[in-house]
Amino acid sequence: MTHLDYQKLEDYGGETRTSRLRALLGTTVNEAWRQFAYTSGATFTGHGVHGSSKITARHGPWTLVLDTHVRRSGRRSMRITRLRVPYVDRSDLRFRVRTAGLLDAFTSLFTGGRVSIGPEFDREFILTSSRPREIKALFSDPRLPFGLAGLPPLRLHVSGGRDILSAWLPPGTAMLYLEIAGVLKNPLAMYATFDVGRVLLDGLQRIGATVRMDPGASF
Repeated sequence: MTHLDYQKLEDYGGETRTSRLRALLGTTVNEAWRQFAYTSGATFTGHGVHGSSKITARHGPWTLVLDTHVRRSGRRSMRITRLRVPYVDRSDLRFRVRTAGLLDAFTSLFTGGRVSIGPEFDREFILTSSRPREIKALFSDPRLPFGLAGLPPLRLHVSGGRDILSAWLPPGTAMLYLEIAGVLKNPLAMYATFDVGRVLLDGLQRIGATVRMDPGASF
């Protein structure tokens, strides 16, 4: 298992034909994820219907892990799909991206550190960083804005150092953290999620924020 290896996206449909009964009842998350891993060359690890199943894929020296997580806010909770990727941190570059909401049209002028990528991207997303020059270089690869635009509502950021999400990481390591609302079962959406991670890693290497080296961290 070295990389995600779709030959043609249209070929996927022939490999996922189900019986009439399954079509009526719907495909479970584990079934969808197992089929995706088999087709893409990734590894599926299942832990039951309510467990934390995951898909693990490699891109060069990096390990990309897709799983689900329950995010709680007060009395409310929702299940999200998340992609996490540790990497060697060479520049302490930090940024955040989230899908824009209805109120952002009125509050965007007061969003500190906002970085503009282009009219279409800026309408759909709020991107913030204290280092806009490097972020613009990272997002200059058109595959990145295009890939994010094709996903459900999301949040993306880099954690590291004293960030609670990365407290377990070895020194000198950061983590890409992408979360998507709901539980993904559509194979094209899952492939797009992994592709965003892959493009980000290549871009971070291109601008000198990381190197092609195993960070020595795993989930």
